[in-house]
Amino acid sequence: MAGVHGFLNVVRGVEYGFDGGGVYPTGRVGDYLMAQLDETISIGQAGHVADHQQLASKANYVFDVKDFGAVGDGATDDSAAIQAAINAAKSGAQVVFPGGRYLSNTQLDVTSSENIARRFTGIGGVSRSESPYRGSALIAGTDGMTLFRVQTGTVLRHEGPIFENLNFIDNSAAKTATLLHIHQMNRWTVRNCTFRDANGSGGIGMLLTKEVGGDNAWGVIDQCIWKNCETGIKAEGVFTFTVLAGMMEAFTTGAVGINLDDLTQGVHIIGHKIDSGTPSVLIEGSEVAIVACMFEQHGTQVDDLAIRINDTGSNRRGKRNIIMGNVFTGHQGDEIGIQIKGTAPAHNQLIGNVYTNLGTNVDDQTGVSTMLIGSMTEPTVTGARDETEGALKSLLTELAAAGLITDSSTAS
Repeated sequence: MAGVHGFLNVVRGVEYGFDGGGVYPTGRVGDYLMAQLDETISIGQAGHVADHQQLASKANYVFDVKDFGAVGDGATDDSAAIQAAINAAKSGAQVVFPGGRYLSNTQLDVTSSENIARRFTGIGGVSRSESPYRGSALIAGTDGMTLFRVQTGTVLRHEGPIFENLNFIDNSAAKTATLLHIHQMNRWTVRNCTFRDANGSGGIGMLLTKEVGGDNAWGVIDQCIWKNCETGIKAEGVFTFTVLAGMMEAFTTGAVGINLDDLTQGVHIIGHKIDSGTPSVLIEGSEVAIVACMFEQHGTQVDDLAIRINDTGSNRRGKRNIIMGNVFTGHQGDEIGIQIKGTAPAHNQLIGNVYTNLGTNVDDQTGVSTMLIGSMTEPTVTGARDETEGALKSLLTELAAAGLITDSSTAS
């Protein structure tokens, strides 16, 4: 409605100069239509809004950060302007970042449960520094800072935000920023975003957390790219989020693509591509499913491996995970596909994976139940098929070692 009034202010100066047989009084178009609009709204008919001011307030769903003073030149600190746009946006609104590089030297916060913007959106594009800039980038300018944090208190929120078509970049001197931190939120979505250059010690692309002992906190990461981060995604105690069809590449030495701690459960990684890492995915939690992904290890780092399932003593760590239908490719011939280590990770299933040009396909250091089906290293049955039961004993031993059976049989 505010936009309608603005348009009428423009056309107010247009002469219409006829009375139309008494229908339109001689005067200016804008003056007449403005009066008619105000009169119509004030009628208050059933099913209509009586007060046009109330209607106008409902139309304020889009908040452009440049309208609040953001410059987007990569040099001006736009923190205050962006925060002002966030604070002004009510629940369900959209905060828009037009093409530009928005430097923030202080943390951007969504903290009030009353004004959670539903969307934070840019125009996407590949992160680039030259002019004209064709994407929307949020840039961290201070060492160790969190660039953007969403936290609405200790109560779980079920209307999490949507981030889309944004580039999150660490331009601090030490490259140690956390670019996006989502805490204690449900139903959040991060779509078509990039996270890059947080490659210093402790640098993180996305950090996902929830309150200790709190309820489930889940969301979706869809078609995002991580480049040159020490940790791409770090999850601490978060349940049931999904990573879909993204890509991670150019890790530094000691970097981890996706780090799932011992309290994290029910994560699904599907159709993702990860180039190198130590490891590319670290699983210390449980009920993690990695399906139809591509891991490409370049052997340029010590302990270059794709997936590590690790247990350090907790009853939950490293258990009941499924690695299925993935492709593991090495370039130097000394890389590791999947490594299982610790004291007692159990009931993990490795099903239908393909291993190419690796030094070790599966490095199982535990000696406990792991189901290994359809890999390039099939179980081998030995022994004679006679009354000594050599072949049968060998078969039972292999099936038990693969976690397919529990052998409680005795010799005849």
